[in-house]
Amino acid sequence: MIKVTAMDVPYLDTMVRHMIDQARYPFAERTIVVDRPAAFAGKYRERPRASEEDLNRLLKQLLAEGVIDHVREVDMTPKVVQEVMERYFVAGGDQVPTHAVTGGPIYATLYGLESISSDYVLQMDCDMFFYTGAGSWVSQALDCLRHDARLWLMMAHPGPPAGPLGQSLAGNNAKRALWDSEMHIWRFRTATSRYFLCDRRTLHKRLQPVLTHGGCAPLEQCISQALQRHGAFRGNLGDVQNWHLHGWYHRDPFPNWAPALALAIANNQIPALQRGEYDLRLDRDRDRLAWQHLFAGINQESARATQPSAIEHKPNLSGLPVYTTVETMRIESKKYESIEVVSRANTRGSAIKVAELPEPKQSENKHDMAATAASDVPLAVILPVRDRAGQRLRNALQSLHWQTIGSPIQILVVSHGSHPQINHELAQICQAENATLLTIGNANIPWNTPLALNSGIRATLPNVPFLMTMDIDMILAPNFVEVVLEELAREPAALVLCQSAD
Repeated sequence: MIKVTAMDVPYLDTMVRHMIDQARYPFAERTIVVDRPAAFAGKYRERPRASEEDLNRLLKQLLAEGVIDHVREVDMTPKVVQEVMERYFVAGGDQVPTHAVTGGPIYATLYGLESISSDYVLQMDCDMFFYTGAGSWVSQALDCLRHDARLWLMMAHPGPPAGPLGQSLAGNNAKRALWDSEMHIWRFRTATSRYFLCDRRTLHKRLQPVLTHGGCAPLEQCISQALQRHGAFRGNLGDVQNWHLHGWYHRDPFPNWAPALALAIANNQIPALQRGEYDLRLDRDRDRLAWQHLFAGINQESARATQPSAIEHKPNLSGLPVYTTVETMRIESKKYESIEVVSRANTRGSAIKVAELPEPKQSENKHDMAATAASDVPLAVILPVRDRAGQRLRNALQSLHWQTIGSPIQILVVSHGSHPQINHELAQICQAENATLLTIGNANIPWNTPLALNSGIRATLPNVPFLMTMDIDMILAPNFVEVVLEELAREPAALVLCQSAD
């Protein structure tokens, strides 16, 4: 089951064929579920989309060529909506909206699961790439589901492996996952709704709505909480023979590059920076350049080949832009191995003591080091504080590290006028949570929020494009930074203000 909207039209044909082909599995049915909301909301509001006529034309073509077996429209009849919601939500199903506050689908995914003729369902968004090595990743995942009832969801390996068996994850995934040496899978206590294989019966009457200000949290958060309540897991294959990549960025050049990307990934051809990274980030200069260099190499190889079969598989590189921002690439790919933040003075003339940024953990595996650097988010975060430390600050810092797109490249805790014993505790917390402590002023100077914030802002790395300030008693949703950066990418000059809930 592949979920589709009008936003997917520019790359729909390529992606549907690729995903079904790389599954290498004799599905009982191959169905596209079409979601046609009256209006797109949340982060999807400004995304480009094609006409419904273009969507219908592509769906008709896929049916005619036998790529898929069915096209099903999401049934928005109130009675059907209520029945489906109540089948999955143990209580409050009638209060759950069809779409989350982010604009992502809730009902369309569940309706799609219920529309299939079998209980075992592989549901996917239309932006997933797969590499399948030996055998079928779907067959392996099904075996895992049948072997362990605590596995509710199964997926391929998250991104190209960053290392050997049992050491193949990098970044935040490596911190979150448990390695199962018997089944050779990674176990997660959280879910994603981008795609997963499941026995839909395990989700029946197991979900609870995660209500937030203005609506319901995304479906993946509802499933994640259900996993944790019931001691269940999402499993990812760990045999490093199969993996997936998520097309995180859908604007140019993604639609034009999709055919070349699909072909390269199916042939296990990737740039080094993609190892350990499950998101395909063509919004970043260094990632675009790395993929473009890969395509150029493939193109040259194909041109030299004399076998007709090799020429037939030559990627269509027409229209690929030529990027010459060498300086941008140099800055973006900097590994931040040794960074020193210079001391500055505030307007009162008193010294600001600025700690050095902690050096990254060293790894003997070069892929691990490259993947860790690649997962850094180009964002600096400033947290002002006075005479407060403890678990609240730990929670705030940890919520910055569990972000779905990676940790901010720089986190600064600015202690203005705190007592020495508090600063000592703050230093220990910052060291444990990979943050930098700045101490300014003394206890005799009144609390000054602008001074604390501006001191932190002036201490940020000069080449980090985005800044965020937050109090130390805030906990961020895992997709918080992703949503904020999407807004800033659309309007770089904007100031993004975010609602909070007590």
